[in-house]
Amino acid sequence: MTLILISVAGGMGAACRYVLSLWLVHYQGTLTIPIPILIINLSGSLLLGLCHSMYDASPTGMEYLLTTWFLGAFTTFSTFSLESIKLIEDKKWKTLFWYVSITVVGSIGTYGLGYYVLSVIA
Repeated sequence: MTLILISVAGGMGAACRYVLSLWLVHYQGTLTIPIPILIINLSGSLLLGLCHSMYDASPTGMEYLLTTWFLGAFTTFSTFSLESIKLIEDKKWKTLFWYVSITVVGSIGTYGLGYYVLSVIA
C-alpha cells in the first residue's frame, strides 16, 4: 500500500510540475534566468516550510505524503543543476550568479517564510 501511495503522490507532484512549467514558460520572455524552474523550486520550498510547520509537533504519514513524495517530485534540483550547467556552457556568468543566488537564498527564505507564517497562525 505504501508503494502505491508513493507512486500516486510522486506522480501527482511530477504532473503538477509539468503543467506549471508549461504555463510559466509563457512568462519567460527575454529573461535568461529559467523562470519556470525557479518559480517551481521557490514555491515548493514555501510549501515545504508550511508542511513542516504544520506537522512539526506531531509528524504523521500525511507529512511524508506531502513533503517527501509530492514535493520531492514537484521540485527539481536536477533540472536546476542542468539549467546552471547550460548557463556555464553559454558563459552567461552574470545570469548564472543571479539564478543560483536567487534559487538557493530564495528557497531557504521561502521555506522559512512558510514555516514562520503557519507557526504564527496556528
